[in-house]
Amino acid sequence: MKFAEQATNFGMTERHGIYEKDVNGFKMIYTMKVRPGALVKTPHIAFVFNRPLDKHDMQTIRKTFGMLANSVFFEGVGLQNNAAFMLGNLNLKQEKRLNKFNEKLNRLTEAFHALGLMSLAKCPFCLSEEPTDSHRFMNGVVVDVHEACISSFVAEAEKEIEAEEQSKGMAKSLVYALIGAIFGAVPAIIVLFLGYFFGPLFALIPLASFYFYKYGKGPKKMVVIVFISLISLLLVPGIMLSLYSMSASVSGLTLMEAIEADQAFATEFYGNFGMSFLFSIFGIIFASGYMFRQSTTASKKKIEAFKSRP
Repeated sequence: MKFAEQATNFGMTERHGIYEKDVNGFKMIYTMKVRPGALVKTPHIAFVFNRPLDKHDMQTIRKTFGMLANSVFFEGVGLQNNAAFMLGNLNLKQEKRLNKFNEKLNRLTEAFHALGLMSLAKCPFCLSEEPTDSHRFMNGVVVDVHEACISSFVAEAEKEIEAEEQSKGMAKSLVYALIGAIFGAVPAIIVLFLGYFFGPLFALIPLASFYFYKYGKGPKKMVVIVFISLISLLLVPGIMLSLYSMSASVSGLTLMEAIEADQAFATEFYGNFGMSFLFSIFGIIFASGYMFRQSTTASKKKIEAFKSRP
């Protein structure tokens, strides 16, 4: 069943390409969205509130939703962390599934009421009672706004982006990124020295590199993503070649001589080399996606989307 058909069958109405429905006084939104750490859009149910959510609010919503912790995440829609996104689709053909889902919605809205939450019904930039005169798409939902508020927000955001791009500290932060990659490689090296291989440890290299870069507080430009990716792509083969060369040298052989002389050694080397490289790629993809969402390039794209009426 197609996305639009699912929403319509659930009694939702379309507004600017987004599907909405009132559920016990709260606006339920059905949208396609890329969740953190993912690469493709999937169906999500969303609720946008009139105030930021604190830790207690988030814990209560996650617990009430009742699935895996990562099936619910929180982002900002005009306000910081005021929207709850829940993984799930409305392909509810069986009456039993439909009733179970409606019961979950009732529990959620009861929890929202108990937390003192209300759906966002004002311009999130000023929260005034003045009637809105436009709308914008934010994080997969449509929000009513004032054009004057949007203009002010864009001007301020562009100043912040410019200041960040001109900030100093990139050289220092890139050194931190290199140190982070080395630290991230330590667990994999230790395990290899002990005679074992655990590929997922190699995914830590780009992740550690990124977090060390953040510690240096350098500007978040695209060049940083490229640099960290290159560090990982060079470091992982270097580690594998060095360790297996050391292993071969114990028998007085070079790496290539050991590969030619011992089929078991060759099979192990090529298998572990390929798997380590593969898991480092996974780490790069995950870290790059997270970094890009925080980069000035991503910020510029968001600002461009705000500049004109959709």
